Amino acid sequence: KMGEYSVVCAIQNLWLMARAYNVGLGWVSILKPKKVKKILGIDKKYKLVGYLTLGYVNEFLEEPELLSKGWEKRRTLDEIQVI
Repeated sequence: KMGEYSVVCAIQNLWLMARAYNVGLGWVSILKPKKVKKILGIDKKYKLVGYLTLGYVNEFLEEPELLSKGWEKRRTLDEIQVI
């Protein structure tokens, strides 16, 4: 698990640095990992931790598009299952 956590920390650091340089980074959350791995030819033994978009943007939104477009609603802590 430490490898996965290290990747997530690296992504967060990349995100913060990108923002500092006015570069947009998006973490695509609406996807099917098995299908993405098949399309990209990634062996089944590897786990997809993140699918990212990175590049210059015209603006930074005040709230996530998932929320503003009505694709997803913000959940309270009580609605989130903690394992």
